[in-house]
Amino acid sequence: MPVVVTTLEQLQEQGPDAAVGRRLGRKGEQMLTSALETLDGDVLFRDQEARADAEEEQRRTA
Repeated sequence: MPVVVTTLEQLQEQGPDAAVGRRLGRKGEQMLTSALETLDGDVLFRDQEARADAEEEQRRTA
């Protein structure tokens, strides 16, 4: 689930169509709609699962 943060001041000054949102785990600010549309949770999950599998394999061989 993406977590996007912004401030009321940014929204008031720049408007909701500006790059005012910061998605946690990413660098830089994005437009709110872009931050929510670019879902990459599956990729992150697969990477995490691969690391866990590799660590488990290391434990088994040790």
